[in-house]
Formats: sequence, structure tokens, C-alpha cells
Amino acid sequence: MSSLISQKIIQFIYQLLLPLMLIVLAPGQVLKMIRRKDTTGSIVQRLGFFSHLGIRTLAAKKNGLWIHAVSVGEVNIAVRLIREWLKRYPSLPILLTTTTNTGYAVAQNQLGSTVGILFNPIDFLPVVRKFLKLLQPRLIVLVESELWPNCIWEAERQAIPVALVNARVSRRSEKRYRLFLPIIKPLYEKISIICAQNENDAERLIRLGARPESLRVVDSMKFDVSEVHETKNANIYELLQQAGFPSDAIILLGGSTHPGEEEILSDIYRDLAPAHPKLRLVLVPRHFERCNSLARRLGKKGFRVVLKKQILKTAKKQIKETDILIVDTTGELKHFYSISHITFVGKSLLGRGGQNFLEPVQFCHPVIVGPHMDNFSELTAYFLKNDALIQVRDAKQLKTAITRCLQDPKYGEKIASNAVSLFHRRLGATGRTILALDPLVTAALPNN
Repeated sequence: MSSLISQKIIQFIYQLLLPLMLIVLAPGQVLKMIRRKDTTGSIVQRLGFFSHLGIRTLAAKKNGLWIHAVSVGEVNIAVRLIREWLKRYPSLPILLTTTTNTGYAVAQNQLGSTVGILFNPIDFLPVVRKFLKLLQPRLIVLVESELWPNCIWEAERQAIPVALVNARVSRRSEKRYRLFLPIIKPLYEKISIICAQNENDAERLIRLGARPESLRVVDSMKFDVSEVHETKNANIYELLQQAGFPSDAIILLGGSTHPGEEEILSDIYRDLAPAHPKLRLVLVPRHFERCNSLARRLGKKGFRVVLKKQILKTAKKQIKETDILIVDTTGELKHFYSISHITFVGKSLLGRGGQNFLEPVQFCHPVIVGPHMDNFSELTAYFLKNDALIQVRDAKQLKTAITRCLQDPKYGEKIASNAVSLFHRRLGATGRTILALDPLVTAALPNN
């Protein structure tokens, strides 16, 4: 009884504080929307105001499965699961929600009209209740670390089972979560099935309140999602030739780079180019809207810079010799990874959390990351332990690592070979996740 009372008190305090938090965070969110040129449609929808199309979408996917994935990485995982479920159960109604405009665009591109796609409801109780009343899902599937208290509390009140897939909790996140254990612990306790990425994640989840019987260790679905089946190598090589790169250029690639990392890579390139005249730099910033200003800054530093869109406008005419190609289009990073000789994965040197390095390690060239890989800590440790990844602390070490790869090809080949072997060894988490969730999914089928 005392536990129930304490939970009611916690829920009351959360409902009281949440509107205040939303008011405080609103200006920052508006500025972010303006910076990324987002429309207001996502905010309106998240607040529970649906257009006629939104209402029809909810009605069409009623009494089925609701899967929520916050952004691009999580959406790709959701897409993988959804495709497998629809192969097995074509009549299963599925609604996918996401938080970001980029996640929404990826979902639309990957799934089209095969499922319903909306922005997720904000975790404000009246909005959550309205959303669940319209959708009436039989199962809610959350991807990775999406724990929204009102959503889970309301799901329990309505007897809707909740599953968590590709679940992970880093050491840093566990410390942060423990500060809010009175809220976090009951949430994890209410989840029916949790598919954890590894044993360490499972142990942390149990310490945070997950029931041991709810845990299934299935490995990380990021391996399956990151598997590359085909690349447009010919198109990329043609683009490099148009950019003025020599046919035998050695490509140093900065993928998903964040502010400041491009300047570090360009300085390293400038220092190494005299000893390696075939070396060229390709930059693929994480946010393409920064590309024009980046090109101007690098141009002022004396580099010969070209944007990909500029090349496309030349009607296949070759541009004079170039030092740096900046990719200002989206959705092509894996194609550039495929032609790289040395890759640095961004958001890891100056950013926080790191980016997924599982795509580039498939292409038989050494991959380098910085010190800030908290979002991929277990994967990073696993690859480092097996000499399949290079991690550096700062710009100086990054230059040293790139220099060694250029001067000692056998060193880079060993790192790359180990990485390819490890990657293929870890495939298959999608199938194990599907199997683990099958009792809940079959119960959500129509006429059950």
C-alpha cells in the first residue's frame, strides 16, 4: 500500500512539473526548429492536434502495434522490425511515430504507405490519453531508451503491454538514471519484454528496476541495420573525377562530422599532403545546412574546396584540381564510406556521444574515432579489444593515427580485416528480437 501511495505522489509531482519544464524548454526547441528549417506541423501534431489525414491514419491502424523511434538511428531499427513483422503478419496494423523531422523523412522514404507514420505525442497526460483513445494499440514497442512516464503509466492503466527493443544503458546513463530511481525503477518494472544489446546492458537494466524474467539478451540490431548490401561506387568515382581528384587519389574521409572537426581534419590534411601528394579530403558533415559556411571558411584558409551540388551543376564538366570535397546532400554517406581509404567518424572528437561506426568498418579500410563514444561505448570497447578500431584522444593523436595508416598500409589492413570479421560475426539480432516479441505481437493481431 505504501508503495502504491508513493507512486501516486511521484505521478502527481510529475504531472505538476512537466508543464513548467515544457515552458522552459520551448524557446530552445523553437530556435532549433528555425535553425533546421523544420515546419510547425510536427509540434502541432505532437501536442495532439491532428489533421483529417492524421485522424484517418490513427483510425486505419487502430487495435494494432504502435512502435516509437525517436530519430534516424532508431527509425532504421524500427523499419527493420516492421518489414519482418509485415512479412509474417501482413494484416497487422502498425503505426510508427518519431520525434524528429529527419526521422519522419527517413520513415516515409523507407516505408511509404505500408504503415501509418506520425510524430509521437508529447508526454503530457491529456495528449497521451487522447492519442491512446484514438489508436487503442494492443502493443507498444519502444526503441532503445525511450522511457516516457505518462505513456507507460497510461499503458499499464489500460492493460496495454509495453516492450523495449535494442535496449542499452551506458555506465554514464546508469549514473544519471539512478538520480531519478524512484521514477525510473517502476517504469522498467512495468515493461513486459526488454531485448537488451548485451549482458552488461542487461545487468544495468536490472539494477535500474527491470525484472530479470523480462530480459532477453539478443545483441545489437545496429549490426543488422548497418549491413550494406550495395553501394554506388561507380557514381562516386565519377563524382571524384569531376571534382578534380586524381584517379588514384587516397581518400581521407570525415563522416558525420560536427563543428570544429572539419577544421581539424583540414589542418591534418594540409600537414600531410606534401608527403602524400595523392591524398585528398572528403567531408560529410552531420548537418548538411552547415556546408556552405564551412566551404567559405575552408576557402579562406587557402584550400581549394568544392561542394557536391556545385559539381552536379557543371553538367559533367571536370572542375580544376581540388583539395577538399564537401558533400552537401543527404543519404549517401555509405557510398562515400565504400571508396574511402581512411575514415574518421565524427561527433566523437569535439562532439558528444559519437556516431555509429558500423557502416564504414565493412569496407576494408581503417576507421578512427575520437574519445567521446558514450552512445556506442560497449561496441567501441569490443572493437578496440579485438584490434578492429582506432581510438584517439585529441587532434594530435588523430594526426598520428592517420599518418601511421598512410605510412604502414599493413597496419591499416590488419585493423580493417579484424573489423570486417567482427561485424559479420554479430549479425542476427533482428531475428532474435522478432522471436522474443512474437507472443506479444501475435496477441496484437486482428481477431485475436
